[in-house]
Amino acid sequence: MTSARPEGAIASLEKAFARYRPIVDGWDDFIAALLRPLPPTIWTNTLRTTPARLIEELGELGLDVEPLSWHPGAFRVRAEEKPGKHWPLVAGLYHIQEEVSLVPARLLEPRPGERVLDLCACPGNKTAQMAVAMENRGTIVANDVDWGRMRALRNSIERLGLFNVVTTLSDGRRFPNEAGRFDRVIVDAPCSCEGTARKSPDVVDELLAGGYRRNVALQKTLLKRAFRLCRPGGRIVYSTCTFAPEENELVVDSLLEDVGDAVEILPARIEGLASSPGITEWDGRKLAPELERTMRIWPHENDSGGFYVALLEKRRDDRAPRTEFPERRSDFHERWNAPDPDPAALDRAWSAVEARFGIPRGALGPVRTFRGKRHIYYVSSEDLLPPAAPEPDAAGVAFLRVNLEYPRLTTAAALHLGHLADRNTLELPLGLLERYFRRETIPIDAQRGSGLDGRGYVIVTHRDVPCGLGFFRPSDQGDGSGDLESYFPKGWGWGLVP
Repeated sequence: MTSARPEGAIASLEKAFARYRPIVDGWDDFIAALLRPLPPTIWTNTLRTTPARLIEELGELGLDVEPLSWHPGAFRVRAEEKPGKHWPLVAGLYHIQEEVSLVPARLLEPRPGERVLDLCACPGNKTAQMAVAMENRGTIVANDVDWGRMRALRNSIERLGLFNVVTTLSDGRRFPNEAGRFDRVIVDAPCSCEGTARKSPDVVDELLAGGYRRNVALQKTLLKRAFRLCRPGGRIVYSTCTFAPEENELVVDSLLEDVGDAVEILPARIEGLASSPGITEWDGRKLAPELERTMRIWPHENDSGGFYVALLEKRRDDRAPRTEFPERRSDFHERWNAPDPDPAALDRAWSAVEARFGIPRGALGPVRTFRGKRHIYYVSSEDLLPPAAPEPDAAGVAFLRVNLEYPRLTTAAALHLGHLADRNTLELPLGLLERYFRRETIPIDAQRGSGLDGRGYVIVTHRDVPCGLGFFRPSDQGDGSGDLESYFPKGWGWGLVP
């Protein structure tokens, strides 16, 4: 399809999506939208900067952005721009997320201090969006079954400085009762991804092969599990990036048939965002009339991708809750329930940080610590409640690496606290900064290195914004010149984000 002439592309799309013609208002506009490039969208990490400051930084880079009317702090970028190529992304000032992908978490409206489950979390965009909205307070359990995909989520947690996220690796269909109840649950279910056709034309081939049938049983099971895990009075969002009623309204209708009036469909609407109501009939089958309250987003309505969202409120348990399993003892929970990890060693580590950078330990505010195999982790204060099961993979942010001769801040810690450093910061121009992101060793001239206290760790900055950690080795000349070794993490992949 990607190499076809426009006429061929139109014919292919019309054939692939023909089954939706009766439910699409503005068919020609729908097809035309699918042929256009998809504009990227970014949102401000308000834990670290403000929308106004971000606009200023992006303007310096020549990046024009258009505010989203329906989502404060989020911006649309021109389709030809590459927001993954700019340093403010790496510094954690913004995050890239497709516009319609912002909708589920916005409708769920998680609040600081609540306990939230993201049942199918990877690659983690919605987890990150919710953690920032919750102001780094409360608990988000970000779960996925795919260990390989969890790396992208962990990278976002570290880069954005998200202290209230616990990650777990579990099949969401069997997520255990021991996890406890959640105030809010989000199920962004695996699907046929028809709504991503603007950026992934190959999904059209999958659609023609009947791809929309493959995940229906999984989707129904995930949504029913979410209902069980949600507390009475809590809310659930079910979403997909596909058009197929079999994966959307019919899945929600199946839950209604199973639990009856124990769940209520709430109106899924956002002021300023164009959408269409959910359908109540498909392929000759009558569905629950309240499914009209769910939301369909067609690509031509907002010049976006396609999406479906249902907002549900659990009114009560439809049956007596099953007995909780006894609490399991795991390596994570042994460390979690232990007292402060080696307070003397922690004090020594922070004394070294304060001596080198002038950053006091108290700068972190109300956090608690626990020790991993190589790092001291910091999490949000006592309101973070990890599940008893499944055993968490990680929690919070790795801040201090302590299995070295000299403890050092992590890159995440440098990004989060670097603005408080009053010594041994190294300001790099953009050209040298990009070399630092590529993990090159950078020669530092005498003038640039004259303010450093000799050999040791430095916090790398650009425009006074912390961008990471490095190690400075002065030359034998003693004039402030030397070499900067980059400690930028390999897995963060500078220049690899599209």
